Amino acid sequence: MVCTCTQQNYNLFIGALFGACVYDKLNLAAFIISWVSIVIQFIAQYPQIRLNFIMKTTEGLTPVYVYSFLICDVVGIVSLFMLKAMITQFILQFVYLVQDSYLAIQIFYYRNSTKRVNAQTTVNKLEGTIYFIIVSLLIELCGIYGVQRSKHLKLFPNEFQLCYSRTQENKTLRITGTVLSYVSVPFIATAFLAQIIKNHKTKQMEELSFVMFSTFLLGGILQTVSIILDIVYYNNLAKQVGFLLVQVLPILANVCVLIQFYVFRKKSK
Repeated sequence: MVCTCTQQNYNLFIGALFGACVYDKLNLAAFIISWVSIVIQFIAQYPQIRLNFIMKTTEGLTPVYVYSFLICDVVGIVSLFMLKAMITQFILQFVYLVQDSYLAIQIFYYRNSTKRVNAQTTVNKLEGTIYFIIVSLLIELCGIYGVQRSKHLKLFPNEFQLCYSRTQENKTLRITGTVLSYVSVPFIATAFLAQIIKNHKTKQMEELSFVMFSTFLLGGILQTVSIILDIVYYNNLAKQVGFLLVQVLPILANVCVLIQFYVFRKKSK
C-alpha cells in the first residue's frame, strides 16, 4: 500500500498509510473530509444491523431497499475502477457492499427462520465503552504505522512503486465507466422510494434505526463536499457527476425518512 508520487511535495504520511498522492491544502481537505465520511458511513448501518440482530427481524426494511443498494454497490465499484476515481471512493463503496450484503443475509435468514423478539435495544455503558476502546486502538495503530512508514518512505523512496494514477487513458473504459456511474442512480432512487412508500403505508418506524438514517445523511453531505473539492482540484466534473448524483439523492431521501420518523412517532404518542 505504501507508494511514492511523481511530484516531490506530496504528503508522506498519506502516501505511506493510504497509498495516495495528496499535494496541497485543497487536495488534503478533500481527502480528510472523504475519510471522515467513510468512518461515519462505516458506523451508519451498524445500528440497523444491531437492531435486526437483537429483535430477530428485518420487517422495518423493505427487501427492495437492500437489494437495490447491493446492485448499486457492485455497479459503483466497477465504475469507480474504470474511471480511476479517488481511493477513498473505492473504500467507501466497498464498505457499502459489505454492510448491504450483511443486511441482505439478515433479511433472508430472519424472514425465513425466526420470529420477532421484544428486547431492549439501547446501548448500555459497557457496550459503548467497548466500541470506544476498539475505535481508539484502531486510530492509534493507524497513526503509529503511518508515522513509521512515512519516515521509511522519506529515507528510501526508490524502494516503493509509484502511486495509483488518477488518469484513465483508455477511452472505452472511460465511456463505459461514466455510463455505469449513471446506471447506479435509478437503483438508488428505487431503493429509497420503496422504503419511503413502505414507511408511509405502515406508519411504523420502531424497527428502523433513526441513527442509521441520520448518520447516512451526515456522511452523504461530507462525501458530496469531498467530491466537489475533487472536481474543483482535478477539473473532472464529467467523471464525477454520476457519483455526485448517487450522493445527493440519498441526502434528499434521508431527509424524507427522518421527517417520517418525526411525524409517525409524534402521532404514535
